[in-house]
Formats: sequence, structure tokens, C-alpha cells
Amino acid sequence: MISPSKTFRQVRKTIFSRHASNSAWNVADVAVYPLVMVFTMRLFMTNLGEQQFGIWMWVNTIIASLSLVNIGFGDATVKYVAEYRSKGQMARAAGVINATLSVYIALAAGLALACYAGAEAIGYFNLHRYFKIDEQNKALSLQAFQIGAVTFCLRLVETIILSALRGLERYDASARLSILSKGLVLALNVWMVQHGYSLVQIFINSALVTLMGLCIQLYWVKRLVPQLSLVPSFSGTYLQGVKGYGFWSWVSSVLNVISAQMDKYIVSTLAGVSVFGYYSAASTMGERALGLVAAAAGFLFPLISARMAKQAPMLKLYYKSQAVIVAGGMAAAAIALWLQAPIFGFILKDKYAATAPFLRPFLIYLGTLCTTVVPFYFLMGAGLVRYGTIIRVCIICFQLVLVPGAYHFLGAAYMPLGLTLSHYMGSFIQAALMARHVYKTPALPFALSQGALPGLFFFAMAFNVPWVFLVAGPLVYKFIYFDKVSYVFKK
Repeated sequence: MISPSKTFRQVRKTIFSRHASNSAWNVADVAVYPLVMVFTMRLFMTNLGEQQFGIWMWVNTIIASLSLVNIGFGDATVKYVAEYRSKGQMARAAGVINATLSVYIALAAGLALACYAGAEAIGYFNLHRYFKIDEQNKALSLQAFQIGAVTFCLRLVETIILSALRGLERYDASARLSILSKGLVLALNVWMVQHGYSLVQIFINSALVTLMGLCIQLYWVKRLVPQLSLVPSFSGTYLQGVKGYGFWSWVSSVLNVISAQMDKYIVSTLAGVSVFGYYSAASTMGERALGLVAAAAGFLFPLISARMAKQAPMLKLYYKSQAVIVAGGMAAAAIALWLQAPIFGFILKDKYAATAPFLRPFLIYLGTLCTTVVPFYFLMGAGLVRYGTIIRVCIICFQLVLVPGAYHFLGAAYMPLGLTLSHYMGSFIQAALMARHVYKTPALPFALSQGALPGLFFFAMAFNVPWVFLVAGPLVYKFIYFDKVSYVFKK
């Protein structure tokens, strides 16, 4: 006869293995494309040339800003599919997927038409001159944007499909399909740029491959959820709860896009697309690295949603996951900072010197912001997405002062320091809200304790005294996370 304690250990081991697998697949999904992109970026810089590379990065930045229209149904799909799955209500989960997918297909079609008309208007009124794009590259830029917008619209629909897989805790399927699609796009783009194809042809390739990947993903979800009907439906029964959650998620994502793109628009407007290309290359590396940290904790979102539905305690989960993410994220950022020249000099070769001034601040950005990842998922999973809106508003207000200040006093390369400090100050508000509404603990002590380690990292690295972090960092980590984890798990 198997003892209850042995059974419990086996169940715990199975659950942990599933979460570890989900985390690994999520990291792989986020990691593969940017890692290959980093190693191939020099090819794009060399073969496209300074102007066209800058235009390529500029178009991608404008397209990323289209995320403003993402109304947050992806996060809502993860939450409600995970919740209904935990209760065994798969028919309701299928209804949520079908309703949100129908809304996003309609949204994507309207957005594609609007972008086409918008590009025509920009060309007619010569508005491209505000981004210092010369007349020779005007047609190329606008055509690239129109086709790139189509790819974005396809990925907008893809958001719901991948969110459904994550809500089902099938991160393996989500990651495999996403890696296949993005990997094929990048591989063909590299081949095309080496063989002299134009930017427009590269963007057409991305759109076609993304469409094929979308069809495969939709087929996979249908297999996992046989109850799913692909007939368009806008049922209020399923959209009612989604709309409330999705609205706040959308507002938060809009503010997130604004805060993430604000510095880029300032650089492109003041310095032109040539400087912007190098700045954006460094930004891409830093932000993609932060995305890896976020991906490692991505499995928490559906897990927390399911636990909240069952009213299960979550304090242990918070401290354990935060301890792991903080240790891994800060260690990676510190190593990248200390070995910046050999690592990125090897990757970028002759393009490293032009990119290096922008790169260091974004690595500091990575190490500081890794502590905000787990709290974000806890707020989202707990259904407190409206508080994310409050946090984003505060961060944008900080940026309006700190980012231009960094540009004015230190130069364009140090604008990420203003960006980082803005997010760091916002993290105190995030921790305070989570302490009050999730854990019912005093907000101020909790917020101060959670801000101690990222503050130490930021100021030690920004003032170029890494030995301070090397000596004091492990002690602060032990006091805030290691000892707390030990204490919570002994209770």
C-alpha cells in the first residue's frame, strides 16, 4: 500500500515537472528568435546598409506601436480558459476561445485596412519627413509598413490561439508552433537579405509564412478542444466576463506600448533613422533579454488564475518563484555587463563600436526590471489588472520627466537610464498594491523590501561600481528572499 506522504511527494513532483516544462518551453519560445536575431543582426546591418537598416527598425517600431489596438482578450483568454479547465468545464472554455477569436479576426481585418489607408495619407501629405526619411526611401518605407501591418494583424489573431494553448497549460505546443513560424520567417529573411532582396520582399515573406503558421496553430487548438466551433460567434455569454477583464488589460497594454516606445520616437525624431538603427538594435537586445526572464515565469499566469479560482494560498509560490527569477535575471545581466565587450564584440564584430554606447544602459535595464516580472503575473492572475493601469500611468509620468532629462544631460545613449529609473519607481507602487490586495500584509515594508535589491543593482551599475553589488547583493538577496523562502516553507 502506498503511503499518503509518498503519494503527496509523487503528485508534487509531477506538478513541479509540468511547471518546469512549461517554463522551459516558454523560455525557448521567447529565446530562439531573438538569439538568432542577435547573431544575424550584423548581416542585416551590413547588407541593408545604414539607411535601409534604420528604416527596417523604424518600420518595426511603428508596427509594434499598433499593439495599442490589442484590446486585452489574449490575457483574458488565458485566465478564463485556465479557470474553466480547472473546473472541468471545457465547453465553456471552447466558447471563450471562439468568441475572442471572432472578435480578433474582425479587429485584424479593420486594422489592416486602416493601416493601408494611413500609409497612403502619409505619402500624400509627405508626413514621412518628420522622421527624417528622405524622398528616395519614401515609397520603400510606406510599402514596407503596409505589408508589415498585415503581418502584425495575422499575429494579432495568433495571440488568441497561443493564449488558448497557454490557458490549457500546453506551453509545449504553443512554443513549438510559435518557434516554427518565427524561425522560418527569420531563416528566409536572412537568406533573402544575403541575396539582395529588397525590404518590401522581406516583409512579404514574413506575411506569407505567418499566415501558414496561423493555419497550423488553429488546427492544433481544434484538436485539443474538440468542442471548439470555428463558426464566428460574438456571444455575450462568453464575452461579458472577458470584456471587463480585457478592457483593463487593454488599457494597461496601451500604456505599456506608450512607455516602451516613447524613447524610440524621441531618438528617431531628434537624431534621425541612422542613429536610431543602432539605438534600436541595443534596445532590441536588452528588451528581448528581459522577455526571456518574463517567459521563464510565464507559467505562473494560468497557475495563479486556477489557484485563485480555488482560493488556494499563494504566498509560498510568490517567494519561491521570485527568488529564482531574481537570482537568474540579475546574474545574467551582471555577467553580460562585465563581459559586454567580448560577448557582443564577437556577435556584432565591426558594428559593435557604434552599438556599444547604447547597449550598457539596456543591460542595466534588464537587471533592474527582472524583479518586476513575478509581481506582474500575480496581479494579472489575481484579476487585479486594473491596478496595472495605475502602475503604467505612474511610470509614464515618471518617464515624461526622467527620459528627456537623461537625454538632455547625458545624451541619447543614456536615455535607458531614465527609462529604467521610471520603471523602478513604479515597482514600489506595484509591490504596495500587491501586498495590500493579494497578501493582506503592510504595503510600505513589503514595497521597500522588494525594491532594495533592484535599487542596489541599478545604482551600482549606473555609477560603474559593480564591486558594491558583488559584495552587498548576495547579503541583501539572502535577507529578502532566501531567508524568507526558508521561513515560509518551514511554517
